Amino acid sequence: YLGLARDPHQATLVNRRYQTLTSASVATNDPILGATGSRLLSGNSIHHTRLEHKLSRMHQRESALLANSGYDANLMVLSSLPKRRNKDVVLMDELCHNSLIMGTRLGRLDTEVRIFSHNNVEALSILLRQCGGGGGDGRSCVFVVVESVYSMDGDVAPLQQILETAQTFGAVVIVDEAHGLGVFGRTNARDLWSVDNSTDDTNFLHESGAAGGTGVLAALHLEHHPALLCSVHTFGKAAGCHGAVICGSRTLVNYLLNFAKPLVYSTALPLHSLVCIGCAYDTMTGSLGDEKRARVFRLVRLFRRLFQNSSVPPQPPPPPPPRHQQKSRPPRHHQRNRVS
Repeated sequence: YLGLARDPHQATLVNRRYQTLTSASVATNDPILGATGSRLLSGNSIHHTRLEHKLSRMHQRESALLANSGYDANLMVLSSLPKRRNKDVVLMDELCHNSLIMGTRLGRLDTEVRIFSHNNVEALSILLRQCGGGGGDGRSCVFVVVESVYSMDGDVAPLQQILETAQTFGAVVIVDEAHGLGVFGRTNARDLWSVDNSTDDTNFLHESGAAGGTGVLAALHLEHHPALLCSVHTFGKAAGCHGAVICGSRTLVNYLLNFAKPLVYSTALPLHSLVCIGCAYDTMTGSLGDEKRARVFRLVRLFRRLFQNSSVPPQPPPPPPPRHQQKSRPPRHHQRNRVS
């Protein structure tokens, strides 16, 4: 999204920092290529923990946990937290990414996953009311799963309303920020609502001098909302590298570190990936990141203006195909429990 994966200046920054850390690692006989194992065994390092501390501060959360990819991160969260024996329920937006769907399958929740129509807070409220909110037995929990920005249509979730609705019913929210990271943040919150040149900037949240590019939650000042359980930030989009981070409470991160199977049984990220991630955040959250985001939305405005002035009439995006018409049949709950 920001061109970092092809930016020679970014590559130079990464190479210089990597060479510095490599020299130090050679002197202490630490791994310089692969991590050698899982985080719970030989794969952990001071570089992992330092980067996680940095990312938790950037996203204003108590703790953070690195994952090998955004797909892995969503599998970690959705396969580990909801428990069938507790009669937990997952309420998911119908356009959520496959990794979120597969996470619930890995957790063997079966019929405890229910789908609500895209970005429809009223449909979500109906499901929450049917579930009795957070559960009347004191044990069960309702997890609401959404994305901040949906990649196919580019629309933004009404996170403020979703979080407030979840809080009303005692549910918790998991937000996938894969397509919000790097593109939105506290320095360009106005771009969430409008890319019109005539927009009055004073009508929107905007913080000049703040760290930008940390996502939609940051743009809306929702990182500390009581209903927010965790957020997942993927590095393969605007960050231009690989991996992901899960941001939440220290208790949540410690739990995932010990029980999330994609983490427990996978080799940790190598040093070079850690350097790429750290450098990407330095660029995305600084003044250069603001310049790159400004260019993105200038191009958005240009495209819309040219398209509106062309002879081609705008066409609405086609609706998603019914679940039962897809070649690979999804679990029955996606057909039975959808609420519009």
